[in-house]
Amino acid sequence: MRAAAAVLLFAACLLAGGLARDALRRGVRSLEQLCLFLRRLRFHARMRRPLGAAITEMAGDPDLAQLAFLPECAALCRRGTPLPQAWRQTAEPFMCRLQAVCGQTPPVASYIPALAAADGRQVDALLELYEAQAR
Repeated sequence: MRAAAAVLLFAACLLAGGLARDALRRGVRSLEQLCLFLRRLRFHARMRRPLGAAITEMAGDPDLAQLAFLPECAALCRRGTPLPQAWRQTAEPFMCRLQAVCGQTPPVASYIPALAAADGRQVDALLELYEAQAR
């Protein structure tokens, strides 16, 4: 009886460890893709492209598939929701889930509202800072 209980406990620990490892890997991939997103957003900002257009374009990019909030944000914008509000609405729940897995995460929900209020030179500096935080 004790041996069976020990085997069951061991199996449960292995399963829990495997699930935690997979969740952590997904979290790390999300943070890597967030860095890629920020680099691309910085490029778009340097080209003076509107943030909304850049986000809409990147929403369907398979390289950013872990950032599931991007298509949701783009869809809300197409329905008339202002970009800062759409961003907060979609990025905040995503980052809460990521934080549960990875611990402390960058304040992604504030990125676009801050960028929308910044001028050209500030946008580049903010994006550089955001990418450093994500790394």
